[in-house]
Amino acid sequence: MIPFLEAAFGAEAMGVHKSPEGTVLHATIRIGNATLEIDEAHGEFQPMPCHLHVYVPDTDAAYARALQLGATSIEAPRNAPYGDRAAGVKDAFGHSWFIATYLDGSGGLKTRHSNVRNLAEKGRNILAPLHKMQSMMPAGANSVLAQRRHRERNVVSF
Repeated sequence: MIPFLEAAFGAEAMGVHKSPEGTVLHATIRIGNATLEIDEAHGEFQPMPCHLHVYVPDTDAAYARALQLGATSIEAPRNAPYGDRAAGVKDAFGHSWFIATYLDGSGGLKTRHSNVRNLAEKGRNILAPLHKMQSMMPAGANSVLAQRRHRERNVVSF
């Protein structure tokens, strides 16, 4: 997977740790400003396809490279109404990659940041009752929630 990410999206492997057998146990990969932590499927850690959204310098070029490397198209590059040039591909491992490039200057970026701030505020209002519920859960339930939170982070097995 790492060679695909490097060739398609210009990823940089910042650190790769392998088992004596050569299995990638942990790798830190950077695509633009996004940092991903990935590993290869092994033992109890089996592949879980996911959907990722990353910003790249040139959506059209990244989309074309991904297709040349064996990815399939989910969505051809297009100008999105929120100010991005966006596209989507599915890699050979089953992961969906939504790639985008900012089209406009600070106006679009300012709007985007405002929308993110609004969504974050809504998220806080939704999550607040969950913290109260957590304290009322039976013993062991918190460890299940912790496992779920770990799986929901940007850790991708391939």
